[in-house]
Amino acid sequence: MSAKIMTEHEPSAGALQQEAAPAASGAPGWLTPRRLAWPLAVFAVALTVRLLLVSYVNPDPADGRYDDSVWYDYNARSIAAGKGYVWDPAIWVTADGSPVYADDTDVGPSAMWPPAYPALLAGIYKVTGDSLIAGKIANALLGAATALLVCLIGRRMFGETAGAIAGFGVTFLPSHIFFTAVTMSEIFFTFLFVLLLYLALVWTMSEQRPRLWQLGAIGFLTGMAALTRGELMLFPVVLFALFMAARRSWLTAVQWTAVVAVGMSFALLPWIVRNRIQMDAWIPGTTGMGRVLWQAHNPDADGGDSLDVLIPEQEFSDLPRPEREIVQNRELREDAVSWALDHPWKEVELFFRRIYRLYRNDNAGVAWVQSNKPWFERDGADRLMALSNGYYFAILGLAIAGAPAWLAMRRHRSDTMLLLAPIAYYTLLFGVFFIGTTRYHQPLLPLFVLLAAAPVALLLDIIRTSWRGAAAQMEG
Repeated sequence: MSAKIMTEHEPSAGALQQEAAPAASGAPGWLTPRRLAWPLAVFAVALTVRLLLVSYVNPDPADGRYDDSVWYDYNARSIAAGKGYVWDPAIWVTADGSPVYADDTDVGPSAMWPPAYPALLAGIYKVTGDSLIAGKIANALLGAATALLVCLIGRRMFGETAGAIAGFGVTFLPSHIFFTAVTMSEIFFTFLFVLLLYLALVWTMSEQRPRLWQLGAIGFLTGMAALTRGELMLFPVVLFALFMAARRSWLTAVQWTAVVAVGMSFALLPWIVRNRIQMDAWIPGTTGMGRVLWQAHNPDADGGDSLDVLIPEQEFSDLPRPEREIVQNRELREDAVSWALDHPWKEVELFFRRIYRLYRNDNAGVAWVQSNKPWFERDGADRLMALSNGYYFAILGLAIAGAPAWLAMRRHRSDTMLLLAPIAYYTLLFGVFFIGTTRYHQPLLPLFVLLAAAPVALLLDIIRTSWRGAAAQMEG
């Protein structure tokens, strides 16, 4: 098979000129000092801000919290020690140290949460002797790299000024900063998500023809992201839409998506095989899916979190692990689907409730730092939440009001699909299937920042042009 997949049209003259300019200097355009200046500045400032945060804000997952950070940290240590990915009820305690599962001592293999982030932490812990701060420094590096990638995407889509503004917009994004301080998958997943979109933009939405290995790499990265947060299992649907927008051919889009699917399968296969061997079941995702679906589709559902229905352990306590997880997952999934089909009008109402809860504010970063064992005093936490929400609504307002600007400034008509299609995907996914909580919109924040950066950059360019014109008249 050819190393390249054929496309339907030739590069435009403008695109050829754009690519030819850096080539004349003898180096790729992004390697020239002028082109590196803003991305490196964004990375340096973003890293500094996040390192300053974790030097002061350093909650311990083992301090009595009852949240996902406990699971990720414990299993990272377990994997690093060679004990594997397991469920251990002893790690779950209340803020006063009381065990949550006092009568449960059954430890066994688990697939309750996706494995990629604890595997990353395990590697860090293995090298650093279980250093919690080292894991959070890794979060800081990933967060800074995310800001850099946003700068590169913005520059490619809307120009140099917009790229710099977008990069610094993510640099100072409060919720993104605060999630650096907890052992949660948000920072790692957002990095993978933005890297995936950057590679899709560079390799498949340019005039150049993508190579098979590039499409395969996009698929592998999609698989790794899905093993970090399960909602990306269906993301090839979005990639198919992007391929259609870029090439306007069903055949090409199908070919590219098939290669992506193959690459994705290589990422998922080790996890599937592990689950078949250790759990005696075919599990491509997690055994937590049934619990999450039941949380969203049950008689008491209101569109948001409900821990009371999330953990109906007593119904399955007579089963040993890992059978307990498998049966629980299957029965709760079936119950959730059955309830949703029996209550269609309630589901319509819940759809709008979930979307509202998904986007209603952006204080999740501070809230998770405060989980169970608050790090800040109440007044300080309230001020930080207000700051985070204010930043978020300013970004959303600019993104919405600036639609004419980012539509006018885009390099290609298909570029905005790179930002809008994932937003639509997340909105539908959480509106239809899962609960709506503001933590889950974290991967979309860089996209909102990119859309907000375009009108600000356009305004600055207008002002700069006016000043130059006025200066020229004065000199004349």
